[in-house]
Amino acid sequence: MKPHARLRAWKPVTCEEIYAYIGIRIYMELHKDDISRDYWVDEPKRLYHPVQEAMSRDRKTSLRLWTPGRDIAIDEAMPPYEGRSNDTLVISGKSINEGYKIWVLAQLGYFFTWNFHKKGKIKDKRSRGPLGPYKVPQPKELGDNNSSAIVAHLVQQIPQAGYILYLDNLFTNVKLLTYMRKRGVGITGTCTAKSGTLKEFIDIKKKDTKKDTIPWGGLFYEPSPNGEIMLIAWKDNALVLFITSVNGELDMVEKERKRPSETSISAKTSRVPFGSNRTAGLDIPIFDDKYNNNMGTADEGNNLKSRYTLQRRYRIGGHQSLITWLLYTELVDSYLLSFHSRAEDRHQDHREFRLRFGTNTGILGLLEGRKGRHILLSLMNQC
Repeated sequence: MKPHARLRAWKPVTCEEIYAYIGIRIYMELHKDDISRDYWVDEPKRLYHPVQEAMSRDRKTSLRLWTPGRDIAIDEAMPPYEGRSNDTLVISGKSINEGYKIWVLAQLGYFFTWNFHKKGKIKDKRSRGPLGPYKVPQPKELGDNNSSAIVAHLVQQIPQAGYILYLDNLFTNVKLLTYMRKRGVGITGTCTAKSGTLKEFIDIKKKDTKKDTIPWGGLFYEPSPNGEIMLIAWKDNALVLFITSVNGELDMVEKERKRPSETSISAKTSRVPFGSNRTAGLDIPIFDDKYNNNMGTADEGNNLKSRYTLQRRYRIGGHQSLITWLLYTELVDSYLLSFHSRAEDRHQDHREFRLRFGTNTGILGLLEGRKGRHILLSLMNQC
């Protein structure tokens, strides 16, 4: 960092600054200017913007920076919408099974950046199917895999650093791990048979799924030919395939685990280490422990939204679903910024933050009192 860098003058965030920041973001959506810094220009012939009185430009810019830690994850979010739209998806088995799909890069529930998923025409030129992330470049090294392209794109949107990225089997494959490793990003994730893992591990998984013969804790691993990637099969509650490009992930760590139920898929073997106990301290590989702790980080943000949300299953006006999702993403991110600040009045309780925000601004009360697009727009005009 340079001697006179703005971040050297950083001071803790206060609750009042977070309120002002959210109000500025809403104001800038309604009163658009070509360049962000023009909102703070004070010249006789230029339009005056009241945001100048609420916060300085440098302070507003600094509040956009949540410096990511090492461990991040990419997952999907879905604002619900059940009306007519060419861009909504139906995904069975999800708590929200119909709506707009959004790819999210997150940490500790904080959404750093996201990208929308767009549907388009498929081969028969008549029906519509999944096209992939909207306006995302496709690196040649990743082939035609749209899921890999969104991973590379989202990571490029945050400050460059030596991240460890956690992915589920929708994204993980050998090509992606090789591509991201060259760019200083390590990846650990579950994978499918089409990911480039060993055929031997695929056959072991198929056999164990049918007969459940491998004991709990069975660990199989083999490095890739170039030695940069480790291919893994690990028997937990079921045999799971992993790929990692991070060193030292095969070491063991003791963790308290709960005994699986008698109806679980691999109950015959997975319940044995527990005996008659409901919990037991068991040794598991570090990659499994870190994956379990970090892969759900996007879900943490979604859970914070769902506790005090006005997000409904809209059937008319898909923009309402997207506006509500964006508004509550700002609210949750602001709460997390406040929680992790060093200010004396930081909020350690999410409900407390919402109540104070609603009391000081009246935003939550207005949203609960009336419905529809018009009240949301009038709310924005007041901020």
